[in-house]
Amino acid sequence: MSARWTRRRGAVSAGATAVAAVLGALAWVAVPPASGAFTSTVAHTATVATNPSFTCQAAATSGRSGAGALITYPLSEASGMTVNDTSGSVGSPRNGAYSAFGVTYRSAGPCARDGGFAIRLDGSSGSLTGPWTLLASSSRWSQEVWFQGTRPGGDLLGFASMLMGDSGTMVDRRLYLSTSGNLVAGVLAGGTTVRTVTSPRTYTDGVWHHVVVTQATAADAQPGLRLYVDGVLVASDSSVTTSSDLWQYWRIGNGGHGVMAARWPGEASSTALAGSLAFASYYTSALAPTDVLRHYAAGRTGPPTSGRWSFSRSTVGDSTSYLRHWAFRLYVDPISMSDPVGTYDSTWTLEPGLADPRCVSFRSTNYPDRLIRHTSEMRMVIEVPDGTAAWKQSATFCPHLGNNGQGTSWSAYDAPTRYWRSYGDEVWLASDGGPNWFDEHTNWADETSWNTRPPVVP
Repeated sequence: MSARWTRRRGAVSAGATAVAAVLGALAWVAVPPASGAFTSTVAHTATVATNPSFTCQAAATSGRSGAGALITYPLSEASGMTVNDTSGSVGSPRNGAYSAFGVTYRSAGPCARDGGFAIRLDGSSGSLTGPWTLLASSSRWSQEVWFQGTRPGGDLLGFASMLMGDSGTMVDRRLYLSTSGNLVAGVLAGGTTVRTVTSPRTYTDGVWHHVVVTQATAADAQPGLRLYVDGVLVASDSSVTTSSDLWQYWRIGNGGHGVMAARWPGEASSTALAGSLAFASYYTSALAPTDVLRHYAAGRTGPPTSGRWSFSRSTVGDSTSYLRHWAFRLYVDPISMSDPVGTYDSTWTLEPGLADPRCVSFRSTNYPDRLIRHTSEMRMVIEVPDGTAAWKQSATFCPHLGNNGQGTSWSAYDAPTRYWRSYGDEVWLASDGGPNWFDEHTNWADETSWNTRPPVVP
């Protein structure tokens, strides 16, 4: 069976659900779920290690696609004027300095697993500088930062000819907010021509965002100037493969572009940023898209691992559709809040994973003796545990950043390359382009990504 199919059900009564449950149970007589049929003991250490325990500090210094950061500033200081470099790179620490005024220390930040601190700049006198030495230009480089703001305008990161104050026109490798609140990444290409790329949407929404700018040569896999926001490439120009050859100073929160100099596209009259910043890093390599996504995942608050929750597909516009069970199988259906059966069917209690407490098991609310598991046919169902190790593994699922960059994707502990997938209205454990009809590559990333939502039944 290769064609996609859909079998929708309307709201059902408690009596109808009971009948359906009996029919569902009888159906399994012909094709039993074979609780112990899937006996793989593949370790899940790779995916577990790169998600719940992955920190922003490790992201900046792990160097998965080449050298780690040359400079990393967590921006977690409690006071003082020293900005501490934690990169551990050769020649470090390359400490920087805070301005004497306009900086609020230890604001709430994005990287909870690193302590969750940030600094806030006032949009006037607040800023910080990188090391007190000129940094050489590079044919490949990346700049990275977490930021939160509500006001357009101002520099997040950049290079300038002066360590402090007005640098005139001699600024390069810049990341700034436009007067409309869009993110703009730009360079002084060849040392003479301003070239920029701009995000399609604005980011002055008061939410923490992860931003990475990379530049690479024409011979590289991802050439040119690239702007990523929250793990996703939002703007790029593959023809912009050079910046200036100037040795310059790294500046954060105010690049010092001269007040009398011609404005870059969308640039405000002041380059002083009003907003919060955390984990600013500079690399002399171009981060790969997979690393950018991992770095974004490191700063996200992980999905809950306990309590009651409900789930929906992350890209579905119909906000009434939830993950539910029906006849002990899993589906995604519209749920009416006035339907006592559907609301309980779509509410789940999360517990430490039966096979690994770093992962999660999901217990039904209205059938509390049953948990979500996958069968040997990779169908997602709810069943009563049989006590075997194989069953516990099949009922344990590990969280990942959503495969489409949104929400959470849940992989099976005993089948790490397979994820919950809503295919039609049924839910299967699917791999990307695998041998089964529900492994189809089309829409796989979207259909394996889920939003965690407040429980329909508290």
